[in-house]
Amino acid sequence: MKAFKSTILDVDGVLFDSNTLKHDNMRKAASEFAEGERLEEFLSYFILHNGLPREIKIEKYFGKDTMISQALLNRYNQLNQQTLMAAEMTQGSKDFLRKASSQMPVWALSGGAEREVKALFEKNNITSFFEGIYGGPVSKKEHIKKLPVVHPCLYVGDSKIDYETALLVDAGFAFMTRYTQFDGWAVFFEDKPEVTIIPDLTYFFQDINS
Repeated sequence: MKAFKSTILDVDGVLFDSNTLKHDNMRKAASEFAEGERLEEFLSYFILHNGLPREIKIEKYFGKDTMISQALLNRYNQLNQQTLMAAEMTQGSKDFLRKASSQMPVWALSGGAEREVKALFEKNNITSFFEGIYGGPVSKKEHIKKLPVVHPCLYVGDSKIDYETALLVDAGFAFMTRYTQFDGWAVFFEDKPEVTIIPDLTYFFQDINS
């Protein structure tokens, strides 16, 4: 870690084991508005584009500013409000935050709703570790352009969107596998040797402690 001077972290699948929970919530919500092949197509798109704000993904399939899009968004938000606070932190993540934040600025970037992310961080007593916590409906790509990133910067994510976002600020990218829903990650990163593949945040412990 001492090789880096700032860190950016994704939330779902990096700090919290919440990808499956959110997918289940979206399946429940979307089942009220779609069925069969259309439902499965939407859910596949939803997972494939983890890291994008939910508003963008819903509007892709159900239209911008339509009654169905708004109703689906409201239902999904309601289900998250009921269940998200039960999400557990990923292996080693709290120790990583404690140690990394003592050495450098740390930011959180999420495709999830910013209000949900902040509430989840407060519940788990980790808000103080961050210089800033950012989420939807603004995209990660928009947020990262405004961060006062200090190079060399480490970005840890678990989606294609995270990788693309890291490229915008020339951050060193680490892809975290243990909780990801990106089934094609091995093939996608096969020709990208600059990307570090890690199981979870305990990968960095040796460097942090050195």
